[in-house]
Amino acid sequence: MSEATKSELRHGYNISTAVIPGGCTKFLQAPDVCWNKLLKDKLHELYNSWIAGDEQKEYTKGRKSEGAVV
Repeated sequence: MSEATKSELRHGYNISTAVIPGGCTKFLQAPDVCWNKLLKDKLHELYNSWIAGDEQKEYTKGRKSEGAVV
């Protein structure tokens, strides 16, 4: 990852990066899967709440809600 990309992530999005040494993925994959599941479950809950809500929504020609989180 280039320094420009790291800088953009750090300053533009407040995201820190880390280099995972070879052979360590097996130690990090299980926690990553667990944390991502919680995040995806919350996003799914928020999306369902938004899509079922009463607020005005705009649709594309294909009848998809603009701004939808999938």
